[in-house]
Amino acid sequence: MNKRGYKTLRLAVIFGILITIHAVDLSADAQTQIEDTIAQMSREEKTGQMLVVSPAQMTETKDWTADMDTVIRNVEAYHIGGILLFAEDLQKVEAVKSLTASLADQGNVPVLIMADPSGNLKEGLTKPSLDKKEDDAAILGTGQLMTGENATWAYSLAEKPSEELAALGVAVEIRPEAGEALAVVTHEKVTNPMDDGRPASMSKSMVTMTLKEVFLGAVMTDSLSMTSAEENYGADMAVMYALQAGADILTTPENPVNAYYGILSAIDEQLVTEAQIDASVDKVLELKKTLGLLQ
Repeated sequence: MNKRGYKTLRLAVIFGILITIHAVDLSADAQTQIEDTIAQMSREEKTGQMLVVSPAQMTETKDWTADMDTVIRNVEAYHIGGILLFAEDLQKVEAVKSLTASLADQGNVPVLIMADPSGNLKEGLTKPSLDKKEDDAAILGTGQLMTGENATWAYSLAEKPSEELAALGVAVEIRPEAGEALAVVTHEKVTNPMDDGRPASMSKSMVTMTLKEVFLGAVMTDSLSMTSAEENYGADMAVMYALQAGADILTTPENPVNAYYGILSAIDEQLVTEAQIDASVDKVLELKKTLGLLQ
């Protein structure tokens, strides 16, 4: 794989904050490889690539480590794009090593292993905004992208995990730091009459019309099984709203299997277009290529 580079494309002012726009500069051969891979994928394979789940969600057994064969089998059956490990999972070191090693050998498109040791996606990434008097470097250095009213609603993520996590097979650690390939949209409510008061993660005006205008990497949601998402919108509708908003990666929906079939139904019913799905999968594969997972 050719060495990765970055291009600064332009500057934009969003909510009064100056943001430098970056894009991953993949080689022409890499872009062609991604396009060819997508062209050969089934609708089901594309759908699975948009889902990131926890290993516990892939089995009905209370302790996923006792039923790892089922976890691996379901990840393969539903073409799951990524696995997210929380702090309680990371304590099971040998089981995690076994899981990541097994998943590394699956399919043409490797499973992205992510870790959230601090519980950012369980508790929510919403934090107080930086003082707008701080300079651009400070803003970018924290990974903040979009700020509105009293809280930040989108964070960029550093791609590299700690050495300890990398040794477990983890490719991405969830922490808000400056990065160009991945961003998380929170469930923070940003007042916008176009979206009936939905949170940023489920708002097309926020995700597609604002964030994606300035951030060219993959956009993932905060956990869709968080109480705030489920109670206010229901598990299935939370997934659908996030999908229609333009999220590329749907993170830990309450029921991943229902989410998988829900996305397929949404395509059939033309609630979302195949072109949108293809564009999202393109972002997911660009991320995997950037991380060296897609050979």
